[in-house]
Amino acid sequence: MENNSPFFSVVVPSFNRADLISIAIQSVINQTFSNWELIIVDDGSSDNTRDIVSSFTDSRIKYIKTPNCERGAARNTGIRGALGEFVILLDSDDYLLPEHMTSVLNIIQANPTFDFIHLNYEFRNKEGKLVRAASKLPSILNKVIVGTNVIGCAGVVMKLSLAIKYPFSEVRWLSGTEDYELWLRIAAENKLYHFPLVTTVMVEHKGRSMAELDIKKIEKRILLFIHLCKNSKSIRKFLGRKKNYFISNRFSYISLHASVTGNTQLSLKYWCKSFISSPLFCISKRSFSIVNNLLFK
Repeated sequence: MENNSPFFSVVVPSFNRADLISIAIQSVINQTFSNWELIIVDDGSSDNTRDIVSSFTDSRIKYIKTPNCERGAARNTGIRGALGEFVILLDSDDYLLPEHMTSVLNIIQANPTFDFIHLNYEFRNKEGKLVRAASKLPSILNKVIVGTNVIGCAGVVMKLSLAIKYPFSEVRWLSGTEDYELWLRIAAENKLYHFPLVTTVMVEHKGRSMAELDIKKIEKRILLFIHLCKNSKSIRKFLGRKKNYFISNRFSYISLHASVTGNTQLSLKYWCKSFISSPLFCISKRSFSIVNNLLFK
């Protein structure tokens, strides 16, 4: 397996993460499998990301600086320049455990027809303390992602040809949900295989994009996401009879975040939209969480 061409291309988009990216880089260097290239796409950072990357002298590391176009475009840039047979996705604030590539290689060798592989991940804080354990997920993720996005980018490995065929959306306002939209497009025509091995870590910190609580931005992003899914022939076909359930979950996502920020009017608006789309929403855990936030916060 060791030859002049890398087997894995690790693609890392980064924007102003100079304080965290060295951990991601070192986690790739520490892999027990060595036939890889690391492509870091600096998405218009204004900090000293370039200096941090330059401090690593490993010839397998490539650095690309681009204007800021958001993470979907940055990942696409890295994928277009990849030379490996498989692409490993990694965000600049996350890291791989040392056996990640070896584990993936074993899976690929045992399942040579699998083009999309997802391994499990857990959440830790910056000090390394466990914050949230890995979720128990089914071996095929196609059905479960209709309800929610359980696929963490750090756990995704795709055959390069698949990654090129299905690029990330580069719509700026979709950033933060561009991965979910991609998984749905891929799932419409391919199986998404999951393996329960925990080989990646997502780091909880104040600047994490998933923790964004600008409710107007969240509302705009999710409504755009719904619009794109409704207008995608492949996603519509994939959702089928579950379309209303899918839309209900997207509305409830807005409602939940609005309830956390104290925007009662907006939260109630999208709670009602969720209920209208799928009446069973009212007895869901998310519905109870929203009601609890509205009544007791």
